[in-house]
Amino acid sequence: MAMAGEHHPALEEYCNCIFELREDGVDVVQARVAERLDVSRPAVNEMMRHVEAEGLIEIDPSIALTAKGEAFAQRVVRIPEELEFEDGTLEFLEKFGFTPGRHGSVQSTNRDGGLVIDLDDTTVEVNAFISKRILVTA
Repeated sequence: MAMAGEHHPALEEYCNCIFELREDGVDVVQARVAERLDVSRPAVNEMMRHVEAEGLIEIDPSIALTAKGEAFAQRVVRIPEELEFEDGTLEFLEKFGFTPGRHGSVQSTNRDGGLVIDLDDTTVEVNAFISKRILVTA
């Protein structure tokens, strides 16, 4: 099976939508998909044919992800709200080189849960949001 990113972005968006609607306890029908994605119902109908042809969904009459579709959707599902970045956070992380696999050392902890980190001779202070949700410490 193709990995996330190897399918057309619209296919990923529709599978993500179906996954989220189900998680939200909403009856997954084309009208709800159209509302969630803010697209026309005919556009949803056309895309559902493509998604079904890929073996990712079954329609009877509700839309359900197949096992293949479930696995695919879990790989492409968006970041949960509690992990979404505040404005400027991604730019901050990129500016100071916070990337997966990069090692640094914690110099101190602030009262609010933030950390002072030494990353390749650059000292950076990160707030509690970043220290609790993004950084992995041993």
